[in-house]
Amino acid sequence: MTSNITQPDSTTQNPAADQRKRAVVTGASSGIGAASVRALRADGWDVVAVARREDRLAALAEETGCEYVVADLLSQESVTSAAAKIMADGPVDALVNNAGGAFGVDRVDSADLDKWAHMYELNVLGTFRMTPALLPALRSQPSASIVVVTSTAAHEPYEGGGG
Repeated sequence: MTSNITQPDSTTQNPAADQRKRAVVTGASSGIGAASVRALRADGWDVVAVARREDRLAALAEETGCEYVVADLLSQESVTSAAAKIMADGPVDALVNNAGGAFGVDRVDSADLDKWAHMYELNVLGTFRMTPALLPALRSQPSASIVVVTSTAAHEPYEGGGG
């Protein structure tokens, strides 16, 4: 059976691979997402990194040994395809919904509605798309976790944080 997930070149096999935990991390091409992949890999997890930027995912895979799937969380079709690839390779023990960003630093009275809509689409609806898409793989495990990473803006207002 061939894998649907892009895997790094590896010359080592882990004999206890069937006992390892498997996580999916969105927004994995930079920042907190990439750091999450590194931390999970350092703790012995198998990780599938998910993001739009394949060049960065490939570099992260080379560095950490993670697998990766290129997906755009703004597209239901892309998320559905990514989830199918991920689930074809086995169950998922953890989903780290990290994809997101802040777009626009204008005051509310001069903010660009399109930037706000884009931010909502990615930060909220991206999580909403990915979570149910992977629920069958998460539910197949006796204990699985869903982590949603949010912004400091969710807890404290900041200058230019209107958008």
